Amino acid sequence: MELSRIISGEMYFYFDGAYCGMRQELTFDEDIDGNVLKEALLKTQKVHPYLKWTIEEKDGEFFYKDTDTDTTLIEGNKDIVLGTDEFDGHLIGFLYYGNKLRMDLYHGLTDGVSSKRIMETLLYHYFSIKDGCEYKADNILIKEADEKCGYFDEPYEKEIPPFTPNDTPFAAPPEDEIFRFSEHEEADAKSYVQCIRISDKDFMSFVKENDSSPAAAFAVLMSQTIQKMYPDNKKQVKINVPINLRSVLGVDYTFRNTTGDVAIYYDPDKLFKLDIKDQCKAMRTSLKEKMARDNLLSVAKSQVDFLGMSKGYKGYDAKYDMYSSIPLPPSDSIFISYIGKLNADSYDKHITDFSLISGARDGIVFNICDCGGDFVLTSMKKGSLKGFSDAFCEHLKTYGLDARVMPEKEIKLKYVALRERLSLKGKRLYD
Repeated sequence: MELSRIISGEMYFYFDGAYCGMRQELTFDEDIDGNVLKEALLKTQKVHPYLKWTIEEKDGEFFYKDTDTDTTLIEGNKDIVLGTDEFDGHLIGFLYYGNKLRMDLYHGLTDGVSSKRIMETLLYHYFSIKDGCEYKADNILIKEADEKCGYFDEPYEKEIPPFTPNDTPFAAPPEDEIFRFSEHEEADAKSYVQCIRISDKDFMSFVKENDSSPAAAFAVLMSQTIQKMYPDNKKQVKINVPINLRSVLGVDYTFRNTTGDVAIYYDPDKLFKLDIKDQCKAMRTSLKEKMARDNLLSVAKSQVDFLGMSKGYKGYDAKYDMYSSIPLPPSDSIFISYIGKLNADSYDKHITDFSLISGARDGIVFNICDCGGDFVLTSMKKGSLKGFSDAFCEHLKTYGLDARVMPEKEIKLKYVALRERLSLKGKRLYD
């Protein structure tokens, strides 16, 4: 297949303090055939099992169907959306008009590497059906895509010597004993962004040296930064690490069809008595134990819905679906968002995962952006964000990691897509 049939491709990310999303948009050299696209989407579902609903068409409108209900997700005969009725389809969606095809991912499902994999699968089936021949998958890889996306090792599953309860410095404290980040600064109505540039190769070397995972390593490094900024802090700090869209791309894989976030706490007096390697080990162990405790490793596959929560899960409330059973962070927590699953061969490659869940409006949201491996911090507290970013960069130098905060102008030009830029002529999936 000639790649020239795709004239251009762009990927955007945005976060407005309440919603976050990632959009991939491709421009074809001819108008898209809706019927072929629909058939290609159905074939794509078979490759990526989390796209598990069928698509039906009634009176020119597309529907999805699960075992219980038929729900119109979006009106108009040129919109194809896959999702759940509780969220009006804004978890994952496809839209085409003319010669443009758009895929949107929202909330904790924003994952740039995985979106490329999905789009590649869709293109493969679309052109194979349209041209009446079967192309080789290698001929449709999107530039710079991770070829192994969806088939990788899970670092949490690596054997770690078990810690006894006394050795693991994590326990859930009362709410009034949880650390609040910059509690005296009022949150604004907008979100601010700081982008930290650091060598992803050097960072992954740090991860390997300390027998860690990316999520655990960043949790430790950010925790150490907090301790330097607030040396008198004795309160426990809450950290959330999500299990995300990329988790469900694997086939024979522990976290298949699960997503959510894991909340853990640490006691500064206990954590920082350990050396750096044991801090990382303790963080990883606690993440793994917390996942098991929250039943995220053992949900019944026959009962798992799109977001991976079992209908028999303790605390499940049909009215609010899964959210009644997921621990969200207090408003002033440091909220760490990273998928933390890399193939062993990816240690020397660029980090291209992206992950973001809204929820820490007054705290700092941390994510790794798909735009070249840079690390992005967002917050609705401008002063707190600036202070933490500078302190974080300075602290990274302790471990030989050279980091800098990118100028605001450079961030806006390269990493932040405004809503106007995201708005297309076709019907928006949500406002």
